Amino acid sequence: MLVVLVLAILQILAVPLSWRKLALGSELTYLGWQLSLHSGFWASLPESKQAKVLRELAWWRLHPRRVPRKKLSQLLGFLLWATQVRLALRAFLAPLFIKLNKPGSRLQCLSLGQLEELAMILGDGLVVQSAAARSDIQKGWRLRAVGGKTVDCVINARRLLQQPRTITGKIWVRFSAWTPCVDLDPVSLSSLHTLQRVLCTNSFSWAGERVAEDAAADAWAGSALSGIGGWFRALESNKLFWFHLEIEQGQLPDLWLWPEKMQAAICALELLAQLALVLARAKVDGNAQLHCARLRQYGDNMPVVAACSKGMSTALPLCFALMALAFAALELQVALELSHVAGERNEEADLLSRLNHPEARPWPLVMRAKFPEANRVRITLADVLDDLVPPHLSCLVRGRVNEYLQKRLDNPVFHSRLYVNEEEQLLFFPVDNSRSSESSKKGLARLRRILDQLALEQAEDAGWIPTRWAQFYTVIASSDWSSPRPFVTLEELTSKAAHFGINCQELESCLRLFHGLGQLLHFPGSPAVVLDPQWLLEAMAQVVGCPRVMQGNSHQATALLQKGELSRELLHKLWDKEKFHGQEATLRAFLEHFSLLVPVAGSTLSSPSHWLVPSLLPKRRSGPAQSDQVAQAALFFDFHGALRQLLPSLLPRLFGRLQLKHETLRGKMLCQETLVFDIAK
Repeated sequence: MLVVLVLAILQILAVPLSWRKLALGSELTYLGWQLSLHSGFWASLPESKQAKVLRELAWWRLHPRRVPRKKLSQLLGFLLWATQVRLALRAFLAPLFIKLNKPGSRLQCLSLGQLEELAMILGDGLVVQSAAARSDIQKGWRLRAVGGKTVDCVINARRLLQQPRTITGKIWVRFSAWTPCVDLDPVSLSSLHTLQRVLCTNSFSWAGERVAEDAAADAWAGSALSGIGGWFRALESNKLFWFHLEIEQGQLPDLWLWPEKMQAAICALELLAQLALVLARAKVDGNAQLHCARLRQYGDNMPVVAACSKGMSTALPLCFALMALAFAALELQVALELSHVAGERNEEADLLSRLNHPEARPWPLVMRAKFPEANRVRITLADVLDDLVPPHLSCLVRGRVNEYLQKRLDNPVFHSRLYVNEEEQLLFFPVDNSRSSESSKKGLARLRRILDQLALEQAEDAGWIPTRWAQFYTVIASSDWSSPRPFVTLEELTSKAAHFGINCQELESCLRLFHGLGQLLHFPGSPAVVLDPQWLLEAMAQVVGCPRVMQGNSHQATALLQKGELSRELLHKLWDKEKFHGQEATLRAFLEHFSLLVPVAGSTLSSPSHWLVPSLLPKRRSGPAQSDQVAQAALFFDFHGALRQLLPSLLPRLFGRLQLKHETLRGKMLCQETLVFDIAK
């Protein structure tokens, strides 16, 4: 009925209308956009326009050098139309507008006569008033530096031009001039990449009827310290939650071009406070509750409200903070509606942001009751600045990490430098890798865990290992220990692992991984970590494969061959080689751990004098078995004292020997001898 009334009024007023503008339906094309009302309000670019904008973006990403300003202006005009359906995309146009409106740099090497002419034609504002006759200096150029010294006024500039310090008779002079072409920097290329990725989806939705209100944020800043804070009311529980984050100047990205004093960039900090408020809401309410919702938040900084309203700003570093906020809004698919509120009505958010202020006063009782510690949302600097990788691009990031690991780990030479240059090695991550605060340390630790997990996922197939673990193994394998030995105690490894940021749990996983790769021996409960497995195997072979004749030890040798008893003197003789000197205690602990040596009952367990060797226990032969009889083997055990430790290792060895010494004929095992072990003796 409303449509009919509108059409009737337009007919009466004789307003000319085209048939295309009168189209009605659930799907139609209007002002170059394809609109749809299926499952909400959606808009998309026509295929021809989408192909055009993607083709333009791909071309300038591949050809960033010497971009004509006229072509760049045309591209920005087209992108302004293409981004009108989603205001958050406008923020990524700021680096391109900065490049378009920023003059280029020109260098001139001038002689003394040319410098004198430049001083004469230089006008107010350091702008050249007319073209030079002796050089290529043109009208409109602005003087920036003379001989590497920046000039800020005409008086200083003329003094440097008339009294130059030169050795060769010439000096370099820098101008800023309006060049016909510009070069796109990495920030501009990153913006083009983001726009290309979003426009490839070609599906934009408007926020629905769900509205999240009652939220405010604020920020304060000093010269080198600042803080952001705010509060919001949860959608489901209707509880008040709050957050606070301390930010130091050294933690802020250098790419954002922060000023020397943080107070000069208070607008960017106010915008980061709004971003932290959005992320805190997502942590409490969840992405499902905030999907396609309108977030109404309040702030007391009018320039920030204006920048959010128009979706773009070219002021630094405000434009970078706005891009981070826009990225979060795109990923959460929310629409942020920022409204201005006077400072005297934003006292609660102001107090929450000033918890780290040097002159902060204690909270009033009303504030403590309204914002208890239990309702605080933990927000870190990594959440605000670093978690900008969208979920559907995480596989690409992981692929880059895997390629990086493969190149580094395939070359062991890099292992000795990985720990020293670890911060530089992590630069390809979108993270804050500074260590000036607890939040940044946690962010770096989180990246290390991700790096280790990525390597461990491929450890079995490709043999990759975490970089810190590889460096740790290189150090312990080549360290100059106080006394050279082929094993290391767990206490020594724990102290060394602490220098690499490896805790006890990670150390156990690290040793288990290198044990699986055959580079060391370590079992749960083992007395030490053997770095030379062959050393331990030779020590075991000296006992298990004891020679039949041992000169000078006839009594001990007879006891070993007849009773399986090994004395301390004979064991010392077996390990008489230089490689075993001073390490008998560790070797005995390993052999007892593997049940290759069992202390004899009656000897001191802490310092035994006799052991039983299970593999050399005596056996007694019986008559040969008949071919038609079933094979039999009699085993007699005495389950007294320390001999119970033999069961886990002795039974498998016995059956293994039976299987080797007996032949299988027609499916029957014929026993050639009956093994009877009289353990009681």
